[in-house]
Amino acid sequence: MNPTTAQKTARLTSADPFCFVIVGAPGTGKSSAIRLQLAQLPARRLVFDPMNEYGRDAGELVSLATMQRRLVAAGPGPFSLVHRPGTDDAKPLKAKFDAWCRLAFAAGNLVAVVDEAADVTSPNRYEIPPGWSQLMRQFRHRSIQIIAATQRPADIDKRLWSFATRIRTGRLNFSNDQRELAGVLNVELAEVAGLIERQWIERDMRTGEVRRGAMEWKRGRPLDVPRAAPGAALVEKKPATAPRLNARGRMGG
Repeated sequence: MNPTTAQKTARLTSADPFCFVIVGAPGTGKSSAIRLQLAQLPARRLVFDPMNEYGRDAGELVSLATMQRRLVAAGPGPFSLVHRPGTDDAKPLKAKFDAWCRLAFAAGNLVAVVDEAADVTSPNRYEIPPGWSQLMRQFRHRSIQIIAATQRPADIDKRLWSFATRIRTGRLNFSNDQRELAGVLNVELAEVAGLIERQWIERDMRTGEVRRGAMEWKRGRPLDVPRAAPGAALVEKKPATAPRLNARGRMGG
């Protein structure tokens, strides 16, 4: 029996849509966390890359017009496309982001990566591109996985906290940001304020599970390494066997 188009498409991405939000100051490993996530997902993805963080390892660099043609040609098949808007002027940047969001929504069943979300969204609902609002409200219905990252949680669309299924924070430099993420993650403020280097805390919003870890590299590749919660008791390892005594009552080999 030949598989249907829907069955072919279902194989390409996770059956469970999600929204993973990653925040942290520069150098805390946000891009590495995104790459680590992408490595675990099939190649059917669109990346919005205003800071030119992602090269051909993440996908083909394309204009919006080329992206639209590639999506039509791919149909339900795989693609990995990266768009660099090439401007930091707010109005044209948000216009390009709006068009990118509409393409992602129309294609459906994909991973949509938004880097530097604070540059293209806003806590003011009147300044949020309509395409992003549509993507946020209906990503589950379109089988879309969203991965959004930002250095400045104070400046993003606050609906992300409501729609997110998983939220991670690294080190944050401003007390207001630290306080906001402590509230979102439901952990002590001191724990968020005490994060250093590439340490992170995250919560699975569906289960309530809180995890802690640090981003490390092995053979040039990012790796999440778990770490204990602050104040967690350390378990002392006991010797596998009792020490042996020699004929004089001293420990021997």
